[in-house]
Amino acid sequence: MLPWPPDPALAGLRLVVTGGSRGVGGAVVEAAHAAGATVGIGHLQSQEPVQASAARDPERLIPLRFDVADAEATEEALRAFAEHAGGLDALVCCAGIATPGLLTRQPVDRLAREIAVNLVGTLVSARAALPHLAAAGGGTVVTVSSAAARMPQAGQTAYAASKGGVEAFTRALATEAAAQNVRAVCVRLGLTETNMLAEVSEAVRTQTAARALTPDVASPACIARHLLGLLAAGDRLTGSVVDLSGGYGHAW
Repeated sequence: MLPWPPDPALAGLRLVVTGGSRGVGGAVVEAAHAAGATVGIGHLQSQEPVQASAARDPERLIPLRFDVADAEATEEALRAFAEHAGGLDALVCCAGIATPGLLTRQPVDRLAREIAVNLVGTLVSARAALPHLAAAGGGTVVTVSSAAARMPQAGQTAYAASKGGVEAFTRALATEAAAQNVRAVCVRLGLTETNMLAEVSEAVRTQTAARALTPDVASPACIARHLLGLLAAGDRLTGSVVDLSGGYGHAW
């Protein structure tokens, strides 16, 4: 049962969530499905749990296994979903990784992979979705950034760069896709209880919490409620970065 009244606009919505196997993406999948949407669960790892989850409702929970940094695989996954669901109304880009470490101590291939998944993967996913969104008469792309894009800490060079790029990309996409009636909105997150947070040192968590007005750690379900609200918000919200970081930086 949803802990909030779902917006009727979400019923019948057809959306794909990258990084949909866990964390914020997993929470978006669950909340959207409970609200009546048909959801493509984009994932690369956690194949068995995703298959088990999708088995609950094979018509409206569609497993899509692909690497967001692989353009061909991403295009095929979005095409397969649109064919199954009869179209695509929204894309939510939750796929992301974080590999904390000082720049001079990070292998180049690790830095490149972080940029590839977080930034290039968002571009590739949106690129694959746009023709389907346009064919449906318009839609929404929601991207995910981080407070690190605004005020990064030591050890977050690649991550901060990737998330800053996501914010800039989203603004550019909103301008470029407006003629196709496609909106683009970015959400900027703070500390959120996900597997990624486990990779963050206690010192960084403490510093981050001290810089926020609401220092508690957000739950994925809380973020999902806000994010789905953006999908139901209508056509007035686009080209914006919506800050869900709990006022990160205002207490600095």
